[in-house]
Amino acid sequence: MYRYFVLVILLLLFEDTMASCPAYDRRDYPHWIDLDQDCQNTRHEVLVEESTVPVQFKTNKKCRVVAGKWRDSFTGKKFNDPGKLDIDHLVPLKEAHQSGAYAWDQAKRKAFANRFSFLNLTWIDFFKFFPNSLKWDESFTLMIHPNPR
Repeated sequence: MYRYFVLVILLLLFEDTMASCPAYDRRDYPHWIDLDQDCQNTRHEVLVEESTVPVQFKTNKKCRVVAGKWRDSFTGKKFNDPGKLDIDHLVPLKEAHQSGAYAWDQAKRKAFANRFSFLNLTWIDFFKFFPNSLKWDESFTLMIHPNPR
């Protein structure tokens, strides 16, 4: 729970950087990469980490997760199908950019975009009520998690 408050405080500290902020380009924040080169991109690494049971993989190579057991932290709903889940940035990349991440080098932006502690499993249908794309333009201070762990 404390990580949400820490992020809010950090983002508030950088609120005044908007005046000198260059335009946001999502390509400046490489995400869903295979950082440890084990064939699992960040999405699948998070699925493995967050499953409450051992996951099942599509092949013996263990690159793509096809089953497990997850809980959406926004709704509390439980899922076995990873296709029903989104991996969401707690701080939208555009908000981070506008709050000062634009000044970071490429390596730091990549690390931020793929850092597990800044990612959250979310039920895809949750965004029918609150679309993920709308969040890109919102300050994190408006996105307080309704069901913090």
